[in-house]
Amino acid sequence: MPVREAFLSYAYPFSIFILLEAQNVALLARAETSRAKSLSFFSVLASWAYLTCFVSSNDAFFDNAIGCNATNLLLVSFRLLIVEPNTRTNAKPILDSASGWQRVKWAYKTRTSARGSENYKDKCKPTDLQRKRDSFVRERLLWLILSFLGLDILNEITHLYNPYFTDPNYMLSRAPWPWKLTGLLHTGMVYCGLNCMYHPWAIISVATGASEPREWPYLFGNLKEAYTVHNCWSRVWHQIMRKHLKENSAFMTKDLLRLDRSTQTVQYLEILIAFLLSGFLHAVGESMAQQHISLGALTFFALQPLALVTESAVLAITSKLTRHRGLSTPSQPNMALKTLGYLWVLFWMSSTLPFWLEPLMQAGFMTSYSNIPRGVTRTLLHSLISIIT
Repeated sequence: MPVREAFLSYAYPFSIFILLEAQNVALLARAETSRAKSLSFFSVLASWAYLTCFVSSNDAFFDNAIGCNATNLLLVSFRLLIVEPNTRTNAKPILDSASGWQRVKWAYKTRTSARGSENYKDKCKPTDLQRKRDSFVRERLLWLILSFLGLDILNEITHLYNPYFTDPNYMLSRAPWPWKLTGLLHTGMVYCGLNCMYHPWAIISVATGASEPREWPYLFGNLKEAYTVHNCWSRVWHQIMRKHLKENSAFMTKDLLRLDRSTQTVQYLEILIAFLLSGFLHAVGESMAQQHISLGALTFFALQPLALVTESAVLAITSKLTRHRGLSTPSQPNMALKTLGYLWVLFWMSSTLPFWLEPLMQAGFMTSYSNIPRGVTRTLLHSLISIIT
């Protein structure tokens, strides 16, 4: 694809997405009543609908990214413009006494902070804060480089050796189980890819003083804790969407359905709703990539609560049997149990990931023009070897 043609095909969808981001920040920065904020959400909804239903670059990788990020913004807007104004009152006094620039800064911090920002004021001394900023920028720059190289290596391996990701004639759902395990390589690419998007934003925001280092935690947890599906989702995998998925699902059960959140049934219902919202988010990206409605991602995420319920049931039965025999339940599983847990997680993820991945790969996700980097590490190594020899 010629460079000019490629630029034009990507520029319009990307510019609409940037306008959607700006619209969201502008609405947050306005000092409005809860009712006015709730009504303003529908303008975000209209812009989101236009972008996801009527705009396309005809590039599966790029369209999937735009669809997922736009829908993530929609869910964030729902929390910030509808859920929080109707359930909290602590932020209003802050905005009432703030200048226009302070409101914009607060809105930006609230939108971008993975932990959620409650105030726009710095809580550190200027010298300490600057020292933290410098250290943060250096550390995250290193992580960005490592993530970029990791993504490049995984992309290269996939294109060379995995036809189930690059050839539409190969269907991952019908592949032998060892090949289904390669679906986990996709999680590695998502890990590196999200870091490649997240760290530049974090570096720029902290370096310019728009945010504090504490507002940009690492996206992912320790892989050693991935011995249960529950741990995978709650501790290991990225928590970018955790806050608004949790609050949106709680709003639906408590404020819309008027259910008692203290019961275990409602707690599991909230978990299901959170996974369905995440599935909806990824299904929009998948549908943009496919250029028709596709629900593979929704199926994958809808199945995840089943694994959580299964794990809870096994733990409850094990604990009951242990107490019945007069034994104490260990606070942490031993290495043997963790090994069984790792195998269980591998089995579960390799069995359910094809529901999500196959439609994307069939749409040309891995072979898209925008799916970069590809071959950078190989080129660097060849150049280094040439210099040495």
